[in-house]
Amino acid sequence: MCYIIEEVLEEVRSDKTVEFVAEGLARGFFAIYPFRRELEPLVREIIIISDPRIRRLEPPEAYAIAIGYKEGAVVLTEKRRTCFINMLTSLKTSKCGGATSS
Repeated sequence: MCYIIEEVLEEVRSDKTVEFVAEGLARGFFAIYPFRRELEPLVREIIIISDPRIRRLEPPEAYAIAIGYKEGAVVLTEKRRTCFINMLTSLKTSKCGGATSS
């Protein structure tokens, strides 16, 4: 299963990509992940602890990482800067990450 958040769908522009996503949804390969307010603290923490040497994570990217963390899933993105091992380690040892990952 591949989760897609609404904000990502809003960024899809090309007909080929729209067709690909529509087919994936129709076949059950993709699912739209609903917004969950309980992930907001984890999203904020991910933004705060992201590596300062790279450009700040945007909320949709941080939300995708939070979903991946909560669901134990891989996060795919076209960005090269989304997630690092030390970020995941920080999440596992923090109050917020530990509370939302169960």
